[in-house]
Amino acid sequence: LLQIVIEKYLEPLRKLCKEDPVLELDVIKKIFSNIEQIYEVNKELRKSLEERLKTWGPTTKIGDIFHKLGPYLKMYTVYGSNYENALELLKNYTQTNPTFAAHIQRLAELSEQTLNLEALLIMPIQRIPRYNLLLKDLVKHTPDDHADFKDLRDALSTMMVVARHINESIRQAENVRHFMELSAKGGGFENLLAPHRRMIRDGILNHGKKRLRLIIFNDIMVISTTNKADCLWPMKLSWVRDDSSNKLGFDLIGPEYRYQLTTNPNEDKTPWLKDFEATIKAALDDQKDYPETAKRKGAYEFSNGGHYDGEWVFGEMSGEGVYKYTSGHVYEGSWKNHKRCGKGTLKFASGEVYSGDWLDDKPEGTGTFTYFSGPLMWVSGKQTKDMAWDNLNYQEDRNIMETGRMISYVVLASLPLQKVITMMANGKTKKDKAKASLCRQVRSMKEIGIITREKAKGSAPMLMEANMMEDG
Repeated sequence: LLQIVIEKYLEPLRKLCKEDPVLELDVIKKIFSNIEQIYEVNKELRKSLEERLKTWGPTTKIGDIFHKLGPYLKMYTVYGSNYENALELLKNYTQTNPTFAAHIQRLAELSEQTLNLEALLIMPIQRIPRYNLLLKDLVKHTPDDHADFKDLRDALSTMMVVARHINESIRQAENVRHFMELSAKGGGFENLLAPHRRMIRDGILNHGKKRLRLIIFNDIMVISTTNKADCLWPMKLSWVRDDSSNKLGFDLIGPEYRYQLTTNPNEDKTPWLKDFEATIKAALDDQKDYPETAKRKGAYEFSNGGHYDGEWVFGEMSGEGVYKYTSGHVYEGSWKNHKRCGKGTLKFASGEVYSGDWLDDKPEGTGTFTYFSGPLMWVSGKQTKDMAWDNLNYQEDRNIMETGRMISYVVLASLPLQKVITMMANGKTKKDKAKASLCRQVRSMKEIGIITREKAKGSAPMLMEANMMEDG
């Protein structure tokens, strides 16, 4: 059949391309790929087998022939990877080029074959599995002490390696085609293609009244509503829990989102659960220090632009980790249920640093505050809670203040003037320098409207003296 494809189709079409400018030689090459090289290898295999058959006897061997030629059969990989594209190209070219379609019809009639070109092109794809079946039968029916037994077994092993290699290449080619189709949609799909990435499952699930498309890759998962990738999670930061009360339902959990999903009434949820569990387990292969199924470690960029790298539990930042805010602030320390809790250090973009206790996403307890001008200040839990932090506006995205200086000014305003000057002087700096530094901070407070007499109750003497120093 390979000979028929070459002699009855490929060679006549190649000749027609030289005579008819409407036909494109590059298209013909892509449709038939490397079928001529495959034919040559199979012709050599057939020749060797025929020679053995001429002198067939009880001790005749053929396993060595397959074992020797097996590695050359990897050229099927090129053909297999191109096969789907070749069929699509054949279909489109036939529909858009009447001249080509007429030639194909005429060549099919001349070939006197019941199979059309499309059916003939699949023959090379089926050849390797047939070789494997043949060798399995030969091994099965050959005595262990026969001279050919070892060669047949080695040949079967070689051919199985070839088959896996070809199947993997075909699968990768299919993945690339799938990625290209997704990329054409835009909406976040265009950046999915990566050398290591392969698709595991693609399908539609229900989230309440919404229909969601879920695409599971070996390293990430994509959730979309229409033609937009609404959510993209690392597989290692995905959790799936079966809903035993619903034969169609299961929960999908990740950073920022939780979904209660159901399959269609006629669809079994088991394949989805198995693919999720297997893919997540494979993605966690490098996390030997996290035996708990709920606890993970990984990095994720939130929809608000913030970036977290650390420990997670069921989609929430819990444990030790580093969060980089869009404002430039960086927090490193303990988390619980998406909130800063325990020991941690917050470095402000403007240079100040708070290191100490946190509770419910706010400083609470004891810690130290380092100003951009250098000195350290111990802040008690009472002062932090009552005099400083209560005046701050905690935003949804945890950009906890408009500028890093706000925190230092509020705390500064809550302290007696002499104590502030002493701290800023640090026992070593001249008092004039301390006063000048204090004046600069008070001036900045006025400019951005952070401190007023009303806001800093009980601190009016400090503000009055600071103003006096500022005014000279």
